[in-house]
Amino acid sequence: MTEDETPEQFYGLKYIELKDEESLEKIFFVGNVWEVEAFFKTADNSIEIIRSTNSVRLAVLETWLLLDYSIREILLSVLGLSRVNHPDYELKQLLLPWSLCDCIDLMAKMQEVNAKLPEYPDTHSVKLPVQFIFYLRKENPNFLNKFLEIEKEYYLKYHPALSKESGNILTGSVHARASKKHLYSHEYMRILPDMLAFISRIDEAWTRKIRKLHSARNVAAHSHDEKLIADKMGYSGDKVINHIRNECLSSIEQLLGIRSKNTS
Repeated sequence: MTEDETPEQFYGLKYIELKDEESLEKIFFVGNVWEVEAFFKTADNSIEIIRSTNSVRLAVLETWLLLDYSIREILLSVLGLSRVNHPDYELKQLLLPWSLCDCIDLMAKMQEVNAKLPEYPDTHSVKLPVQFIFYLRKENPNFLNKFLEIEKEYYLKYHPALSKESGNILTGSVHARASKKHLYSHEYMRILPDMLAFISRIDEAWTRKIRKLHSARNVAAHSHDEKLIADKMGYSGDKVINHIRNECLSSIEQLLGIRSKNTS
């Protein structure tokens, strides 16, 4: 992305408003470069459908599908499963809870539990491939010894808990040390701190809105009765589709941070 390009121009978005980096920070989604691009394309298409449809049922289903897709991608990242996911064994369907509400409850529980725990110290330890470490030991032991001294100084200054360990550089690649037992205890966080901060956005109001849409989706999935679906969303009357469109677009903005462009 060039200096003069906005995020919406960079991603070629027609219906999503992304004017600057600050607007990107509001997006409730996490993934690699390709996953983020796919997310924006999917969201752009969903917003186009919601804005143009005259069907209450389609607007509700499209909104729910976007939310379900987004939440499942986020949950894979929080659990550290994105890297191993593959189209031939799609973990979003094979491993995650069947219900969107169950996925939300799982993330909320993870947030609640891990927020009370201290960060796992080894998160900040220096790690190198085992083959490289033994190569250094054989070819340049003086350099390796100097590196280990610098490593200890680094821990003393920035991560004192790690300074009690010797040879931390070996942790990620050679063997499990005695201190590794902490990884399998309940003493420390089980998810990365940045992921914990990310899912901490989920609060009671956020969850209530998701559940309302999920309830309307359950009706829409089994019925073409527009009035019944609108009733589940809390609307009735001649202009009900306008209210539903606005509710769906507002929900996407509040839940995912995605704002629909004002084209009026």
